[in-house]
Amino acid sequence: RAASAEAILGHMAKAHARHSNFLLNVAPDRQGRFEASSIKTLAEIGKQWKTRADK
Repeated sequence: RAASAEAILGHMAKAHARHSNFLLNVAPDRQGRFEASSIKTLAEIGKQWKTRADK
């Protein structure tokens, strides 16, 4: 089960505050493609992370 974008952003913020890396483990399927839901979540994370960084 995949975590929500908000939950992942919370983990990323904690890692960032600790000057640590945070690994997003998103694996492709057998055809080398990512699931649409994973792409949507990653896009949302990128959008929100950029918005937070711009503040």
